[in-house]
Amino acid sequence: MPEIINIRGDTLLDLRRKLVAVKNVAVRRNLSGWTAFQSDETWGYESEKDDRTCPVCTEFDYEDIMSGDYVRSEFTQKGWIRKPQLLHPHTHMDHTFNGEPLLGECRCKLYWDNYPMVLTKRLADEMIVEAQ
Repeated sequence: MPEIINIRGDTLLDLRRKLVAVKNVAVRRNLSGWTAFQSDETWGYESEKDDRTCPVCTEFDYEDIMSGDYVRSEFTQKGWIRKPQLLHPHTHMDHTFNGEPLLGECRCKLYWDNYPMVLTKRLADEMIVEAQ
């Protein structure tokens, strides 16, 4: 459910100023977005389920939901498949197995589980601050 923003003004001019500030936040964020991989995000990891999947990828598959800041630090070579909700983690570029580089192309995915809720909350929080 979308956030409801309660904006009040002492005068019509004050109310107009606050509504314009809220609109400006929406326009600005529509153009720039937010930095991804923050602590309020929850990410899941999904590996391919076949005999070609390496033990490192399989190990991540069984982890609990990961925070965005954990994803940022653990998967430094990641790349977007479908922004903002699906990433290719490039696990094989960031990790080794028994001290040896991982061979083959990583076929796993990272998915941002709660992105609509997080982005809506970030936008509402910023609008509230701007409308003060």
